[in-house]
Amino acid sequence: MRFANYKITSKVLLVSLLPMLFLGAFLAYQWYASSSRLLISQTRQHDSALADALARHMRVETSDGSDVRDAASTAIAAHATKIPHLLFAEITTPAAKVMASTPPQKEGAVSFDREEILRVAKNREQMQKFVMLTGANVRKSEVISAPSPLILKRTAHEFTRPIIDRQGRLIAVAHVYFAADDIPRQLRGIVVFASGTVALVLILYTALLFWAGRRYIEKPLQDLTDTAEAIADGNLYIRAPAIGKDEIARLGKAFNNMTDALLHLEVRADTDALTGLYNFRHFQRFLQRQVELGAQMGRPFSLAILDVDHFKDVNDTYGHPEGDRVLSNIGDYLRRMVRAADYVARYGGEEFVIVLPDIGVGDAFEICDRLRERMPKEVMVSDGGSRPIEISVGLADYPAVAETGEKLLQAADSALLFAKKNGRNQVVHFQSLPTRPITVAPDLELVIERLRQSQMRNIGDLVDHIEMTEYSRPGHGEKVAHTATVLARAAGVDGDKLEAIYSAARVHDVGKVSIPAALLVKEEPLSEAEREMIRSHPQVGEEILGAVSEVAELVPAVLYHHERWDGTGYPRGLAGEKIPLSARIMAIAEAYETMTSEHPYQGALGVEQALVELRRNAGSQFDPKLIEVFIGQKAKEASASA
Repeated sequence: MRFANYKITSKVLLVSLLPMLFLGAFLAYQWYASSSRLLISQTRQHDSALADALARHMRVETSDGSDVRDAASTAIAAHATKIPHLLFAEITTPAAKVMASTPPQKEGAVSFDREEILRVAKNREQMQKFVMLTGANVRKSEVISAPSPLILKRTAHEFTRPIIDRQGRLIAVAHVYFAADDIPRQLRGIVVFASGTVALVLILYTALLFWAGRRYIEKPLQDLTDTAEAIADGNLYIRAPAIGKDEIARLGKAFNNMTDALLHLEVRADTDALTGLYNFRHFQRFLQRQVELGAQMGRPFSLAILDVDHFKDVNDTYGHPEGDRVLSNIGDYLRRMVRAADYVARYGGEEFVIVLPDIGVGDAFEICDRLRERMPKEVMVSDGGSRPIEISVGLADYPAVAETGEKLLQAADSALLFAKKNGRNQVVHFQSLPTRPITVAPDLELVIERLRQSQMRNIGDLVDHIEMTEYSRPGHGEKVAHTATVLARAAGVDGDKLEAIYSAARVHDVGKVSIPAALLVKEEPLSEAEREMIRSHPQVGEEILGAVSEVAELVPAVLYHHERWDGTGYPRGLAGEKIPLSARIMAIAEAYETMTSEHPYQGALGVEQALVELRRNAGSQFDPKLIEVFIGQKAKEASASA
């Protein structure tokens, strides 16, 4: 596992333990060195004192005129039984001949440490060292009588002392071995004790460091991480622990300050600056949650869209500042009048939405109608004459009308549009609409303004409504979009341009929203005026799409898809390659889908018949090169499916 994957406490432990291990090893070594020096020094002092006592005793014995050999025997006999850890002692002549020893050796034998004794005798300097007595220490050629086997394989402290009488003459050499078997054991004990003590300290240090790291580093950081994840999930009301004055506490305080700032920004982002109500962004999320709650708990609710009647006249007559004041007063009025459980938001422009939880259509209608009736008394234009403000309301309820937020919003929007087109200043419920609610061309200015406010959210709905009216079923735009995409790809179009062609083909008939429904389904021959009205739909589509900046790139394909290759099409009479490629592609796709689809007034052609018809009109109505590409593509599809 990589070091970066360890928790921060483990990293701190690893980083800090490495120098601590080196420090512990150094301290253990220093402890061992000082203790061993002290032990050896004490041993040397003690054993040196015993060896010196043996040498002094012999000097004393020889001072009274005793024979040197007798003095040696007396000194050995006097000390041999008094020193428990004495392994071996001998007194030799300066020439290394044994005069007395214990255990006894044959008198006159050459000492087994002859060279060392001769060196001490020559230099008259004492020697001492620690040795390991084994059979290898005894060189048979120089030994007449070797030491007792009892002293072999032992750790010993060896002393060699010159013995000088009062006249300064070297009379003998004392050669002594003291048992030092306890020294290795004691040294091992020092090592174990020092290592164990240091290891215990390191363990305690590690445990303390681990506890402190978990308590003061890892847990606060984990709390900050949990806080950050909660904030990322949208919980801006959570607070990080920020106790103390250390860096982590300061970081926690910074987190809390950031959360407060984000909460403030979130509130501002969800609040309409003019009215103080929730805005459309917040309303979208709220509606989705309300639908989810309704599905889980089986709770109904109603949705109302309110639109201020003739609000454009207020802005044009009294100015936009007065219009803003009116909208602000409407927001205050709605906030006061609804229940605490109700939800109010500004939908866009002069439109507002109200969500009424746990209320069916009957009660919701009464509440909205009461709001409508009291509006002129509560909100007025300050023009001296106190012009009252009136509203139209579209109403739909969940789940009776729709089971998704998008369709519920579409239903309420349709009801509001019907209220606006049929006298205004009224409440209309979606279920009360006639089968064909839009029987005359809607107010195009109203449609464009509503699309601009809602930012494209109703264009698809308009197209679906047109297709349902004209073809008795939706799907024409989707089929044209699919065919146009296949042809465009075969012609070498890709990327964003291909996507734009698909989107344009999907909504190419959006301009037909301006045509009365009765005219779209008329089976009798059309008058010239009626043909002109139908031919106006590309320009109406241009106006609608051009009002929504997000889809302005679709305008050329929608505007020119009824132009002809020979220049006899509409609305501009463009010819040849002056017609945008996207429009030429869409013209072929629409003609093909129209010919191969069933209609109330004509049957569907087969694929081969449709292709023959397209080729017959190549060079007059359609781009001949694109026709050949399309026919070739259809041939490939046919061979692939065969």
